[in-house]
Amino acid sequence: MKTFTFRSQKRKCRLQLATAETLIAWIGKKQYSIPLQETQAIFFSEILRENHRTITIHFEGTQKEFLSLPVHPSDVTSLHRWLLSIPTISTIVSACPKQLQRKKRVQRNPIFTIVLSLLLIIAIIVVGRVLFSKPPSQPIHSETSNHLSEFENLYKEGLLLIEENHLTEGIQILLQAKQLNPTPEIDTILNEAYFERGEYFFQNNEFEKAMRDFEKMLVLTPKAQNMIDQMKITHSSTLPGIEVQEFQNQLRESYYLTFEEPKMVSTGNWVIDGRMFDDDTQSELTCRLYLKNPHEVYRVIFQTDATKSQTLPQDYSFDKLSSNYLSFASTLFRTESDPVKASEWVAKTVSKAKLPYVQFDNIFVNTGFRLYGEQYKRVLEVFIVSS
Repeated sequence: MKTFTFRSQKRKCRLQLATAETLIAWIGKKQYSIPLQETQAIFFSEILRENHRTITIHFEGTQKEFLSLPVHPSDVTSLHRWLLSIPTISTIVSACPKQLQRKKRVQRNPIFTIVLSLLLIIAIIVVGRVLFSKPPSQPIHSETSNHLSEFENLYKEGLLLIEENHLTEGIQILLQAKQLNPTPEIDTILNEAYFERGEYFFQNNEFEKAMRDFEKMLVLTPKAQNMIDQMKITHSSTLPGIEVQEFQNQLRESYYLTFEEPKMVSTGNWVIDGRMFDDDTQSELTCRLYLKNPHEVYRVIFQTDATKSQTLPQDYSFDKLSSNYLSFASTLFRTESDPVKASEWVAKTVSKAKLPYVQFDNIFVNTGFRLYGEQYKRVLEVFIVSS
């Protein structure tokens, strides 16, 4: 799970990529959920007031701003690089802000400038005499030259080893060179080397080693992210007791959902979508099953959505529809769960889950339930919790 910690004024903040569709922000002890599918732009703004520079990051949705918070200037570049490493949002992340232009200096009195220049000239003459009157000693740059020479030797050796496909040895040598002189070129070469070695481990089913190499990459490539997703899917637990056809039949009979055929979205990752339209509230009811194969379900997302309706329903009628549908959905999980308590919790909580950035989590036995949404949208996620 990708996480980035930074400072916002005097508070410690953390961003965490919970799923491919959800980014969670912790500001102190408060937690906010940012739906990435509805995020239209991520950008930084900066203001200079009385020589104090304030930089703010903004997460803009299609209709409103999800979140904005100040970022300490020393953390901006690292935060920007971290956001770019997330493939699902890298295309909407704006450029890293540049230093604001400072105000023009106040013009000094010409006489003061002349006096200051004369003093500087005198100081330079005095310092020059002191330096050149000393007896000859070892060359000033000898230590620096030796330092650079050692760096160049390590750099060339490491690069040659990597080109000859001796990745482990080459990585170790380049890490030594990086300690002497950290350059962008070394970071780029190491990034590619970690990817190649991680891909080799992945293809040979050595997933732990592959994951360690991918975590060391400064910038994740889409192919690396895809392999990480596959490893998460491979190792994620399935929801027990779910027979896919019977599960769909219960939703067809109770809420008239129509289900599509299973679709393979990537290797070892399938989805099945079901939906229906409620005329009374002008709302769409959906269910998406995430599967490792056409028979093993590892996550289910239910949703009620009236945001696309031309005539928005009354709050009461939409809340009632959401409560009935989502509480019924929670009863479909009977193994490693408590359907009665889960249904009661959903019915009691669903009306509260209408504020952006706020989510509600609960665990019944070993099954996790997560509620969040907006005024005219409610989402229930169900997944197994590793014991």
